[in-house]
Amino acid sequence: MPVIPAIGFAACGLATLVALSLGNLPGLAFLQPNEQLHMRGLSDIHVKNGPGIATYLPLVTRARKRNGVKLDETQYAVVRNSLTAEEVTIEGPTLYFLRQQNDGER
Repeated sequence: MPVIPAIGFAACGLATLVALSLGNLPGLAFLQPNEQLHMRGLSDIHVKNGPGIATYLPLVTRARKRNGVKLDETQYAVVRNSLTAEEVTIEGPTLYFLRQQNDGER
């Protein structure tokens, strides 16, 4: 086996290990208990709540992490559905994750 391809394979393996340790692989998201992954595809929207691992196709899906809204006993949040314009009041204490079509106001 020639030395140059072996070095190339080793470099690819090392780059993959570094990307895994940093959590920056495209198409793969590691979610903490208070995080949510909002994935907007070509014709649909999906939401995955943490904790866990979420996968998506990075060329056709735009994904971004967002934190859940932590509300104390004296706090509340007004959540508006962007399709129907319906508003719902969420009372604390809770950790609330926005749904697919929700816009949050505090």
